[in-house]
Amino acid sequence: MPKVNSVVRISFVGGLIGVVVGSTGGKLDTILQGQNRMGWNVAEVIPDIPILVPRLLSLVATPGLWTISRSYLFIMKIMEKSR
Repeated sequence: MPKVNSVVRISFVGGLIGVVVGSTGGKLDTILQGQNRMGWNVAEVIPDIPILVPRLLSLVATPGLWTISRSYLFIMKIMEKSR
């Protein structure tokens, strides 16, 4: 049986909106528990850092309300069945 992996990108909101409505722990918990229920486990976490220029431009264009924020790529593998 071939090994199958899945990739889940979890992005966060930056700027003032991110401060008000951003719950990083809650978002991570909800998504990863859903993946676990479908039979996936986290194998690796890769930080995906946005490029500085577009991030600064979005901050200036929206007077500090919103910006491109950090996201993470979660490499998921299927759970092994215990014998």
